[in-house]
Amino acid sequence: MRSAWVPLVGLLGVCTVVVGGCGGVGAPVRSSNEPGLLPVQDGGAVRSPQVDEPIPASLVSLCVEDLARRLQVAEPSIALTRATPVTWPDSALGCPEPDTCYVQVLVPGYVVALQAEGRTHVYHTNSGTRYVYYPEAQVAKCTSDLAARLGVASDAIRVGGICGAAWPSAALGSPRPGTDYAEVVTDGFVVLLVAGSRAYEYHTDRGDAFVLCGDQSLVD
Repeated sequence: MRSAWVPLVGLLGVCTVVVGGCGGVGAPVRSSNEPGLLPVQDGGAVRSPQVDEPIPASLVSLCVEDLARRLQVAEPSIALTRATPVTWPDSALGCPEPDTCYVQVLVPGYVVALQAEGRTHVYHTNSGTRYVYYPEAQVAKCTSDLAARLGVASDAIRVGGICGAAWPSAALGSPRPGTDYAEVVTDGFVVLLVAGSRAYEYHTDRGDAFVLCGDQSLVD
């Protein structure tokens, strides 16, 4: 049984690939009198000692709206904690989807970190209205795991592709024989990592669970 991939990209891009088992690949920021949150300043930019340079408030609002929708929480409960200017090497914004071509042009933008429900959620953006939800925590866990399995440094591993997934059960599309799993739709991600000339596919949930697929010489 296959389940539709959910979109990571906001506004200008949508992920439309489907996944099954292993083998395939707004609201303004709250006011400055509330601790830990960033003020909206003149000119529609957000400034704070925690923000490396001004970021358009409208772009922050788009990310806040998207995260509120994903988590089904109120927008005022989401706080901006970091906005770092970056230049992406192409239009993937640092979050490429598998089997997708991107314009090879430098793209100025930001890494935006939002705090909600005790977790940090990261978005990659351009300088306009395009944003991508980036599963930073899941990518970091998978990268660390693969580095340990291969006996290499984490910086020797790069991200080859990321896409959201809705797994049909808690097995994350990779059930192990003799193991029982909760039969509940589990939102998560497919993370493709590349080390040397080989690609490795991880399936994750939106929390701490992940599984390496395919390579039986590496899978526990």
